[in-house]
Amino acid sequence: MFKFGIAKADITPGLGCLLYGYPSERHAERIIDRLSVGAAYLADDNTSVLLMNTELCAFSVETCAKIRKAVSDATGVPFDNITYAVTHTHSGPVTHTSEGWGTTDTSYIDSVLIPASVKAAQDAIESAQPALMATGTVECYAGINRRQHIDGKVELGQNPDGAYDPTMVVMSFKSPEGKVLGTLVHFATHPTVAGANLSVTRDWPGVLVDKVEENTNALCMYYNGAEGNVGPRLLNGRTTGSEEDIYYIGDIVAKSAMEALEKASDYIEPKISCYAEDILLPFGKEPTVEEIDAKREEMGNPDDLYITDLKLYKKLGKIKEMLLSGETLPKGVTHRQTVIAVGDLAIVPVCFEAFTEIAMNLRAKSPYRETIAMGITSGTRSYLPTEEELPYGGYEVTAFRTSALLSYADNLDKIVVDEYVKLLNKLR
Repeated sequence: MFKFGIAKADITPGLGCLLYGYPSERHAERIIDRLSVGAAYLADDNTSVLLMNTELCAFSVETCAKIRKAVSDATGVPFDNITYAVTHTHSGPVTHTSEGWGTTDTSYIDSVLIPASVKAAQDAIESAQPALMATGTVECYAGINRRQHIDGKVELGQNPDGAYDPTMVVMSFKSPEGKVLGTLVHFATHPTVAGANLSVTRDWPGVLVDKVEENTNALCMYYNGAEGNVGPRLLNGRTTGSEEDIYYIGDIVAKSAMEALEKASDYIEPKISCYAEDILLPFGKEPTVEEIDAKREEMGNPDDLYITDLKLYKKLGKIKEMLLSGETLPKGVTHRQTVIAVGDLAIVPVCFEAFTEIAMNLRAKSPYRETIAMGITSGTRSYLPTEEELPYGGYEVTAFRTSALLSYADNLDKIVVDEYVKLLNKLR
């Protein structure tokens, strides 16, 4: 018997909190809408999973593990069967330490977020009832490739010729009698519309969620996807806009979601399966001391470097010290990877802000009818560009190069897709 439950809990911070999302001192002066953490509980006779989501920007893998363990201990749902995602709004409190972006507000996480997450999960389980599920898929063009080429450099803007995946997948849950129990929406685009303002807000996903809930009379949760190189398709040609623009983008996404719900048919009682295994995220070639010295000299005065470049400069210095001391450098990062199937829909939590091409590649190779790459889920290890985009540089590429002690392998995008497909085949 398949069961579904959904619940939310409030996690809105107080006024004056430091907002997380762009490298500037932005303190909240007003609250446009309240933030929440949500939990969707899916279970059959053999397996249960919690697809959790917060209307926040990002977490480290370690912070997510701490929250997931607290939820697992309180509910009995296995740790590996709990995914913890973010919508990625750039207008919430600082929940992840980043160079120049602020330091994790551990007090907020411990006193507000963890208790609220536990409550949402418990309420979702308590509300669970027999259900049927259907999926609907449409194309939505509220997003656009944001890696704009200007004077030989890549900057955050809009690139209509760049890769873009318009696929939106909506999971609809109803009771056997036909009553809507909840809706889960998956679509990949940065919620940065209000990212340059001074407000606490869910950004455009809040408009999407509110409109779907109004139309279905049931809770809705939004899950981001491979949005690493995708921003909102704003009329100003940029990735940020006014607070009013939240409604412009949100209305477009909400309309697409309602179209997807109309397409959802053949409601079934799906089987759930879950599998987890450690995978290796390998580093690339180990640099020599001479290569490090040459690179740092090329970068110039560290006092003149931008945030991500300064991070790279410092990291190269640390690697040089380790090499000179004879210390052995690691070969990569071990990551605990979960994959989930609900009927013929596969859900792959991705611990990166992956480029849109990666989701399309995964979908093409997956053994499942429909596969969604759930971005920035269960923690983030920074951006994951495609190997083909590395020579063009830009913010995302620099962040990728500096996110771990050593730079990840250039072809990490292909490696992780192959690893995901291996796990999905085992799950299948």
